[in-house]
Amino acid sequence: EKVPNTLPSSKAFTEFISKVAPILESALSETIESKAFDNYKVVWDEKRHSISRMHVLMDLKNNSGSREFAKACSGVAWSCNGSLVATSFGNRDHSGWCEHESSVAVWSL
Repeated sequence: EKVPNTLPSSKAFTEFISKVAPILESALSETIESKAFDNYKVVWDEKRHSISRMHVLMDLKNNSGSREFAKACSGVAWSCNGSLVATSFGNRDHSGWCEHESSVAVWSL
C-alpha cells in the first residue's frame, strides 16, 4: 500500500529545506566520530522509591493572565550539562503538517 505524501509542496518549504539541510548534514558529520558517550553506562537497576518535584516551569509570557500553557507539550530536551531545559508546545492531534502556531520555551535551571 502506497503511503500518501503529507509534505507541503510550497516553494517556501523547499527553499527552507534547501537552506537548512547542508547545515544539519555538516553538524551530523562532525559528530559521527564523537567519543562523547563511549564510557556511558546505563543504570537500569537504580533504586528509587520516591519522586520529588525539583522545579516548576511557568509560562511567563502567556498573555492570557493564566499561568497554564496554552498548548500541549510535544517535546522536551535537556542541555548536555543539565542547566537548560527546552520544551516544544503545539497541537498534538495532527498526523501531518498544519499551519497552527506552536512555540518553544527554554528555562535555565
